[in-house]
Amino acid sequence: MFRYTSRRMGIFSTSRLPLRLEAKRQQAQVVNIQKVRFIKPRLRVRATSFFIYAITIYACINVFDKLVLDPLDRAAEEALKNTPAAELAEDTDKPLFIPFPGTTKVVKALPYQGSDPEWQTFIKINRDRPLQARLRAELADLIRQLGESHPLIALKCGKGLKPNRSWINIDYPNYPPPGYERSGIEISDEAVSWVTAPVDSHTVFRLQKILWPQALMRSCWDFAKVLVADDTKWFAGILGIQSNNSPVPSLGELVTRNEHPLKHPALNKTGPPLTTEPAKSTVDGKIAEDEYFASAEQTKLAALRQHFLKPIAAFKTKFKQTWSPARNYPPRGCIILKGLVELEGPKAYVLFDVSAAWDPKTKTFHKDSYDIKVKRLSAKKQGPLSR
Repeated sequence: MFRYTSRRMGIFSTSRLPLRLEAKRQQAQVVNIQKVRFIKPRLRVRATSFFIYAITIYACINVFDKLVLDPLDRAAEEALKNTPAAELAEDTDKPLFIPFPGTTKVVKALPYQGSDPEWQTFIKINRDRPLQARLRAELADLIRQLGESHPLIALKCGKGLKPNRSWINIDYPNYPPPGYERSGIEISDEAVSWVTAPVDSHTVFRLQKILWPQALMRSCWDFAKVLVADDTKWFAGILGIQSNNSPVPSLGELVTRNEHPLKHPALNKTGPPLTTEPAKSTVDGKIAEDEYFASAEQTKLAALRQHFLKPIAAFKTKFKQTWSPARNYPPRGCIILKGLVELEGPKAYVLFDVSAAWDPKTKTFHKDSYDIKVKRLSAKKQGPLSR
């Protein structure tokens, strides 16, 4: 332990060298120490490059101003000519609100009170038996119209649907529909501030449909699944793993099947020799060659289209099954009709699970809040399936 306290290399050495180099220096060994200084390269902008960049930016700004901003200014001026002055004054008074994504919050509404006009309307509807029967009949007829307009239901059940039976209850909600709020920047004539403003529920649901397209993703998954399954079966048949008895031909088979030589003497190698003039034969051969390549391209496109028929059909089927328009909460004071509606057609019966809101103020059903699902579809005539 006393070797560190020697005179030649102490533990309290003031040298800036590392201990190993300091020990060599004290032992009189040759040490070559060179100082290195790193200099950062300076940013040099040439005059020619600066002028080129400036001229390019100036030209781009002018082109953008003439092609984009000028047409927008003219369209805005034409639109403002037909706008009344009162509406212009109202629009100028409203501040500009820029919402931020991810700041949407649900605001739960307070329950109805006995003194509220909506609750008094609920009491009147509950006592009006003829009105309740009329609402049930209107909802059943509305489901009939929607069923007739649906192509798949019209194919399975036939034309001429009519209401058969229905089990519909009328519910009086204790709470109004919830609201939504979003935070963002509000720009007005006085100041720029961070505020929280209410937002329509339909806008929120549409934004969710755009950000999370579940129907599109599930349809794309079915498309890829069917395409990969068909190609895998074809490839397994080539390798001899399994017999290739798939009714859907592969892309190579379609191209080979649709290829056919053109009946032209300029391209027919096994045909008789040409007896026409040299210039004319050259022209005819060029035309025949162009026709041949054009026909080959059309054949490949037709084969490609036929190869993707089954995956595209799977995509369309899944998209029709899963896609639904963006829903919306009904207005305040609506009653809810829930239940089952059965329709009868010439070929089959179809049962719907229905939920709809009726607005006492407008005396109509709220279209954006429909929730209609097919519960069961049973044919009138059913036979045994073939093996």
